Amino acid sequence: AGDQSQISKDGAVCVEGSVIRDVGSFKGLSKSYRYDRKIGSDRHIVMPGLTNSHAHGLGVSLILRGILDGPLETWVQEFFYRGMDGWNTYDNVMLSCINQIENGITSFVNHYYSPFDLLDSKGYGGDNESAVRACADSGGRVVFAPAFSNQNFCTYDDQTFLPTLPAEIKNWFKLRIPTDSDKVERTKQYLKKFREIHSKFDGKDERVKIYLGPANVHWVSDDSWLEVKKTALGLKTGIHTHLVETRYQAQYGPKILGKSPVKHLADLGVLGPE
Repeated sequence: AGDQSQISKDGAVCVEGSVIRDVGSFKGLSKSYRYDRKIGSDRHIVMPGLTNSHAHGLGVSLILRGILDGPLETWVQEFFYRGMDGWNTYDNVMLSCINQIENGITSFVNHYYSPFDLLDSKGYGGDNESAVRACADSGGRVVFAPAFSNQNFCTYDDQTFLPTLPAEIKNWFKLRIPTDSDKVERTKQYLKKFREIHSKFDGKDERVKIYLGPANVHWVSDDSWLEVKKTALGLKTGIHTHLVETRYQAQYGPKILGKSPVKHLADLGVLGPE
């Protein structure tokens, strides 16, 4: 009811197909319309759907996979090194949509992390398409934002940390500092796949929007942030990201950037309505 918040004690909603035809009292609507099915009672309420403004589309939760909650900095390493290999992406993402809808959430953001390496063009592209297709098929309203990173895969300052590790540890976990050309190539491949997904799914049934999904200030190089911004403006789409999630990320700003992460993005010209 806009600014006139109120509770109707005898309220009803008349739905035809996927369209809300009318809202009013049950007594009034039942006289005005013939209906095939009535849902509800004096013990039920009708309310707008809830919105989940950030999720990662995991139907099978991390706890069910044996990854307990904990500090982000150690937890995220388990998440990445115990990935979703062998899981059916469509079913897993669809289950996350069902879980949300059953709990009253009808609109959600899926900041999706594919278990496939970005440079595995076929695997990565197919996996993201399966994920966004599940979101579209669920009937929910979704912003799908494929995640992107191209630096600091191990810590917030790999440039300083990785050289201190023994070679056998770096080799075992395949840890290395990405070169400038590595960062450029990852950005190029990400934006290529993003455009493909955007052209295929954005605006599907007017319920699906495809946004760019840079992971965070410290996980994406400055040049890549600028490319993301340029792409968002060109495609008239949005950007979804994490920002200052923990005290360590807050400290990253002054220590590495000489300013807060938010101020850094502002100075880059990244912040804006999109």
